[in-house]
Amino acid sequence: MRDNIKDINYFKKKYQSENNRIEKFKNAILELDKTNVNGIKIGKIHLSNLYMNCVKLTYSMGYSCDKVFEYYVEYLKYYTDVCLSNDSIYDIIDILSIGVLFIKKKNIFIEYLRRIMKDSFIEDGLIICLFQYLENGKIQKERSQFDYFNDLCVTNEKEMVLINELNKWYHEHYDAYWYNSHKSVNDTYCGYWCFEVAALAKIFNVDDTCLKSNKFYPYDLAHYELI
Repeated sequence: MRDNIKDINYFKKKYQSENNRIEKFKNAILELDKTNVNGIKIGKIHLSNLYMNCVKLTYSMGYSCDKVFEYYVEYLKYYTDVCLSNDSIYDIIDILSIGVLFIKKKNIFIEYLRRIMKDSFIEDGLIICLFQYLENGKIQKERSQFDYFNDLCVTNEKEMVLINELNKWYHEHYDAYWYNSHKSVNDTYCGYWCFEVAALAKIFNVDDTCLKSNKFYPYDLAHYELI
């Protein structure tokens, strides 16, 4: 277990439920007439959400990063077909950040990310940095709406910038759909993981030893190729 908010029984039940729903929606799509474009799209939206839930669940439960990767790729397959220009910038940040953490396998998923970037039309310095690093390993520094990223680009105290952001990260997302989900009676909690700080630590070559003990920091993913 990597998560300490819920116990293993909760996660086993939630994980099984999500996989059952995945099979349900896959079968439903197969049964739809191919002309039912809207129905197929709705099914794919549900599947993309379920696969992202499983990305977080498998990591929270302590599964191997390879297992997390399998769900990530499946998520991208469906999300690529349904992403829109007005999708949440936070979702795009997570998608790209997880990609950075799996960069050693980028040949498997980079085309999906290129399509997502083309369709999302989001121009922000943080987004551009994450994507350009995935494309060619270079760090591109452009102005972002996220002040901590702008600070990260210019300061020599990069560890401190990431520590401060990670400490604020959960409460900064008070309006996110997953905020306080661990209190939900509907069992919607899958884990709280700040993938972006881990990705930026990797990109900017920051020693993340000081971040390891933070409960929101996905340390094993940040060191995936070493596992």
